[in-house]
Amino acid sequence: MKRIILAIVAATFVSIGWGMLSWMVLPWHTATMRTMATPQAEVAVKSVLQQQIQKPGVYYFPAMPDADATEAEWSAYQRAHLAGPTGMIYIDTEGSEVMPSSMLVKGNLTDLACVILVALLVLAAGERLASVGSRMLFIIGLGLLVALGGDVRMMIWMRIPADFALTNAADQVVRALLISIPLALLLPRGKSTAEAGDGDSRVPTPDGKNAVARADADASDAATPGA
Repeated sequence: MKRIILAIVAATFVSIGWGMLSWMVLPWHTATMRTMATPQAEVAVKSVLQQQIQKPGVYYFPAMPDADATEAEWSAYQRAHLAGPTGMIYIDTEGSEVMPSSMLVKGNLTDLACVILVALLVLAAGERLASVGSRMLFIIGLGLLVALGGDVRMMIWMRIPADFALTNAADQVVRALLISIPLALLLPRGKSTAEAGDGDSRVPTPDGKNAVARADADASDAATPGA
């Protein structure tokens, strides 16, 4: 249990540290997020948003007609979509602190929850992930799954800009690589097939006895004169 706790704590700190490095030091995320051309342009856009949007949420445009819309309405929608611009707006209509303490707590707890889940999956695999290399490949594969099923999927279906989505996807894969190191090294390892063969490898037979015991008995009978 101590090794499990140590592995989870170490991997969680690695995950949190990578998040800080990736977002606060490296330039690759900020390079994919644009701002308005001028402060005046930002004020003008905010003014329009405040007038037209009263509830926080996700908004997209142009608006898609209802299922029972007429052919003319669908044609108008298609023309508007072709003409552009199209987009999605993620908006919080209320002000907030830039990074409140509650955000940090939730973010760190999310890192912890992810690490615990990955650790449980590795432990559940048992001897099938007995080597450090196989464990690392498994965890990196989980990172690829998250990246493809999340950011890349959003890029395809929701038209999230490719540079933003692919950078976030790469971030997930690197995170998986980094947390795989302490988890692969520190989590208790099940015996490999070869190691298991060095121990008690008796196989039960239908009559309830085991193959090793029966083989020993047969050998004893053969060595007994007159048997």
